[in-house]
Amino acid sequence: MDVVEQREQAQAAWEFALAHLVKKGCEEEVALETMADVAFRTYADRQGPVAAVNLLRLMAQQIEDDHRRSLTALVYG
Repeated sequence: MDVVEQREQAQAAWEFALAHLVKKGCEEEVALETMADVAFRTYADRQGPVAAVNLLRLMAQQIEDDHRRSLTALVYG
């Protein structure tokens, strides 16, 4: 299985877990925050805190870039 397939499989598993938690009565925001916290702490434990900080910065930049592109598309069509 290549990296793209692994990422797709992992994403599907996370979406399933989130849906399951919500179905069992957990608020979506609480579930998402908890899942993110567990993921980042696990990543930091395994990859180190510097790698975790770098990952968070990269993800924040990607979100900001996506948002900027969306706004540009709305303004300029």
